[in-house]
Amino acid sequence: MAFAMIMYNGFEYVDPKNIITSNKGKLLPEYEFTDMETKYKVPTSELPKTAIYYIFSPTCKYCIKQHYYIEKLREKLPDINHIGISWYKNDEASERWVNQHAKGLFDQVLFMHSEELPYSLDIYGIPHTLIVINRQIEFQSVGLLQNATINNHIIPLFQPK
Repeated sequence: MAFAMIMYNGFEYVDPKNIITSNKGKLLPEYEFTDMETKYKVPTSELPKTAIYYIFSPTCKYCIKQHYYIEKLREKLPDINHIGISWYKNDEASERWVNQHAKGLFDQVLFMHSEELPYSLDIYGIPHTLIVINRQIEFQSVGLLQNATINNHIIPLFQPK
């Protein structure tokens, strides 16, 4: 029941400094998604090496609120792939939600069909943002992104060092 409530309500905001994850520097695990547009199976190895992944559920009201921040990130990082991943197992409901609420927001939309990937990446709530650079996880954020998270944690990852 608690899991269902999290899937519906999402998380309002969790400061990413408070998220403890052992995933920084780990490679994305091998997993097979379904591409919303082509309906083809897409293994992790065929995804862009560098991308921002937004994990959502069509039953999550905060996932819609997240769009404002995704648009801000797209403006600031137009050359980075922005990929939506539906946690929801019903492809039709996910596709309907994307077409209704997120048309054009993502460069690619993928469906996942088991909890194997979220559990292996400590993804315990949505919306969830995952920054991957050269196939390595560099940052994770649970809940709505905020301007401070974007400016202080995400943008610096893509700036020359």
